[in-house]
Amino acid sequence: MTLTDLSSNAATTSKSVLWAEGDAISVFSYDGWNYAHSEFTLSSGQGETVGTFDGLASLANSYTAIYPYQDGAYFENNMVKGVFLPTVQNATEGSFDPKAALMIAVADEELNLPFRNICSYLTVTPKFDCTSIAIESQNKESLAGEVSVAYNGGNPLCTVTGGVTKVTLAGNIKSGTTYYIALLPVTLSNGFSVTYETSDGTVRKVSKSSRTLARHAYYDISASCPSVVPTSDKAVDLGLSVMWASRNIGATEAVENGDYFAWAESAPKPTYTWNNYLYGDGS
Repeated sequence: MTLTDLSSNAATTSKSVLWAEGDAISVFSYDGWNYAHSEFTLSSGQGETVGTFDGLASLANSYTAIYPYQDGAYFENNMVKGVFLPTVQNATEGSFDPKAALMIAVADEELNLPFRNICSYLTVTPKFDCTSIAIESQNKESLAGEVSVAYNGGNPLCTVTGGVTKVTLAGNIKSGTTYYIALLPVTLSNGFSVTYETSDGTVRKVSKSSRTLARHAYYDISASCPSVVPTSDKAVDLGLSVMWASRNIGATEAVENGDYFAWAESAPKPTYTWNNYLYGDGS
């Protein structure tokens, strides 16, 4: 599966999802008594928005499908359970990792499957080559992992059953090229962090504002990428018995403040109060 007609504005710009060679779907059939799970593969429609899938399923009263094929998934109580959104996604130029483009459909009377997106997407165009770009929620909201999905009349609903708070885009990530990262629809109450890793160093940027990532929408986070390529910290001898870094944690240049930390805590946060201090007792 590939993505075309891309733009950074989710509210006003349409996009097309095209079937690709090797695409496969899970089809769950129900005959009124038993459920069955079958794999169907794309036989025609490569590079188009409509494709034909071939496979063998039991004669049934209803059919529900998931893209991509999910070997361990099963159908129960009108939901597809055991569906997995990858926590490490392969960087795909101008598109998303096909294994991360979760969709669900329920067949109509002609056995057409009108697939609906399950995920929200972040789009990023880095200003330098990266080995990975990681997204992490600041308040432990789940961004990927195992979910149960209901078609819900074409407006899919997700229930997290085994979520993780960090998703990593990995591979040969090129400067000036757009990439998409698939995430579960979620409200990030305390924002999220973006970590850009190169062969020479790492830089981490934090957005502390609440943000809702809606299903079937995408959001450009390219502004979080600094223009300066991160480099490994070089030890600086200030003559104080220990070596010091050349810049603050979270900073890309020596003149930046970087991140803030409460005493003995290892991660920044949107606000610093006695009530949210990890090692405080409120007194």
